[in-house]
Amino acid sequence: MTGTSNNQDNVIFITGTSRGIGEGIARHYLKEGWTVVAAVRSPEAAPRLEGKIITAVEELKTKHNITHFDIVVANSGVAASGAFLAQASPTEFDHIYKVNTRGPLVLYQATRPLLKDDGTFVVISSLAGSLNKDFLWEYIGLYGASKAAVNYLTRTVHYEEPALKAFTINPGAVDT
Repeated sequence: MTGTSNNQDNVIFITGTSRGIGEGIARHYLKEGWTVVAAVRSPEAAPRLEGKIITAVEELKTKHNITHFDIVVANSGVAASGAFLAQASPTEFDHIYKVNTRGPLVLYQATRPLLKDDGTFVVISSLAGSLNKDFLWEYIGLYGASKAAVNYLTRTVHYEEPALKAFTINPGAVDT
């Protein structure tokens, strides 16, 4: 069922909504009548989405009367340059971990005061973060390691707060 009558009080916060998975999630929840808080690197890069889009996280409560989040989705991520680990630079390591691992943790910490105790925290991860031998690929060691780390962090969030639904989604091969 679509429309705002049943969902007008539901609020979802999504990072990385300028394209791909994040844009798709935002469009879906807007269609369902939710309030969508969309975080992007550059508001100009975000496509025009119909509905209520708010990009200023620090002003949500005071200027936009956002009092809670039902769902928070950590969707932002970056891929590795395609080097073997022997050639990967410390700078690239730091950048990939900053976005893919630290980013979702900082997002969780920043949004937790507004996230309902029985709410949902979702991290868009990757099969590359699996430790299964079937998902070991060359050239993406840093990316895979950063996703494995965020998988563990997300699992720990759920362990620490069992009422909070915290999980990762590995969408498979996606052209983002």
